[in-house]
Amino acid sequence: MDLGMQLYQSNTTVDIRSSKNTEVDAIEIEAAFTLALSVLLMCCSAVAYQIKERKLYFMPDSAGTILVGVAASAIMALLGHNFSSYLTIVPGIAFYALLPLIVFEAGYCFECSIEFMQNLFPILMYATIGAMISTFIIGYSVFYFAKWGLITSGIDTLNPMEALMFGALISATDPVATLSIMGNKDLNVDGNLYSLVFGESVLNDAVSIVLFKTFGLYYNQHISDFGLDDLTSILVKFSIISFFSVVVGLSMGLVQSYIYKHSNISSYPKMELSVLFLFCYCTYSVAQILSLSGIMALFVNGIVVSHYNAYNLSPESHSTSEHVFSTMASLAENLLFLCMGLFTFSGLLTQHWNMKFALWGLLFCFVARGISIGSISWVTNLLRPNHEKIAGPMQAMVWWAGLRGGIAFALSMNMPGPNKDTYASVTLSICFFTTFICGGLTDFALDKLGMKQIQEPQVPFPIESTSLVGREMKSSKVRESFGLYGYLKMRHSAVRRLDTTVRSTAQSAWQSIDTIYLRPLFGGDNIEE
Repeated sequence: MDLGMQLYQSNTTVDIRSSKNTEVDAIEIEAAFTLALSVLLMCCSAVAYQIKERKLYFMPDSAGTILVGVAASAIMALLGHNFSSYLTIVPGIAFYALLPLIVFEAGYCFECSIEFMQNLFPILMYATIGAMISTFIIGYSVFYFAKWGLITSGIDTLNPMEALMFGALISATDPVATLSIMGNKDLNVDGNLYSLVFGESVLNDAVSIVLFKTFGLYYNQHISDFGLDDLTSILVKFSIISFFSVVVGLSMGLVQSYIYKHSNISSYPKMELSVLFLFCYCTYSVAQILSLSGIMALFVNGIVVSHYNAYNLSPESHSTSEHVFSTMASLAENLLFLCMGLFTFSGLLTQHWNMKFALWGLLFCFVARGISIGSISWVTNLLRPNHEKIAGPMQAMVWWAGLRGGIAFALSMNMPGPNKDTYASVTLSICFFTTFICGGLTDFALDKLGMKQIQEPQVPFPIESTSLVGREMKSSKVRESFGLYGYLKMRHSAVRRLDTTVRSTAQSAWQSIDTIYLRPLFGGDNIEE
């Protein structure tokens, strides 16, 4: 008995020591991983600093971040370290930690400039109708090309839902590379162009994510009969999700603003910043629990909070909040682009890459975006006076700026079904091409298209025509550029006055309601206590 007891105690001691050693090893590995990630992010910041300091317009910040990830991935692969297991946590982190920060910051730090208001209609059209046009063109092109055998393996040829999910995620424009260059004051980029690209990007992401989520609700790889009724049901579901997501974001923003407006929380800066941050994730979580789009709700919430609640904050918190959210969003974006680079030699590209799919997918992206931008711009130009038309060079630049980035890649990592890795590898390839090639040639494209200098000062609406004689002298050029119908429409003063009156009336009505009823209740600028 004594011998048996000694053996039992000895084995128990060994098991405890082994367990402790395993825990210690796991802690050390996690610490090493955290250290490596921190060092890599600092390297990304150092690269971005050098790019900005040396004005390397051919190398966007996001491209530099990806290169850091690629280099780290190559070094670890050469050393024989298997790090793919650590990358499996990326989809969850991206959806529940990184994307909410990026989207909320886009809404919270959103600046509603004169150019943005002038181009609000085309921006909304690009972001919503344009995203849907692009989604269906890309999705059905991929599906039927696979069905016809032009794209082999890795695609469901029975149900188009999988391909439509790919069309939705790859339609998410993420022009961080282009905006990092276009936002440089030295280039003096046209304000209307910047507002179109920026406005579309911040709204388009939310729309694409809702489309992706909606298609995901109907995805079933065992169902092959997909008809017009199913497509109609999807569009109705998309509209319902979008509407109620906006309602959730609006409601949460107004509730938050009301609490701040009618309390003394501004006397405690740390507390008000904490509650502001927590409301961000509460909005996202509430929408997700209700099976809505947390991203769209969060973006709307950010705009509402910026418009009302930002003025309820103490001066210290008001200034600090913008810097804190911008910094956190910047780190989140860097982490997404860094992970894209780290995936390069993780086996994702080498094991699941489909070259035909990648090339066709890239072509579909360019064609679909060209059709959506061209058609929407044409419709928009029919409804606008000549001096507000979106000219051909500007349309070309908006088309060129439709890059794919971290959001598209994060969505691809959440694709369902057995072909998930194939879609992720193709998405990664398209993101690399658009970031390095399209983003890198942004400065060249701005030069060639004449988008670097504003030829005439922009006039805020409502516009009183003071240069009619000058426009009459250019009438022949107008005919050549926009056709006879466009020319006659431009000459029709009644149409121009009606357009100006409608926009002015809508703006005045909103300003009156906002100033008289909403701002005194929820807070805002220029409110007399």
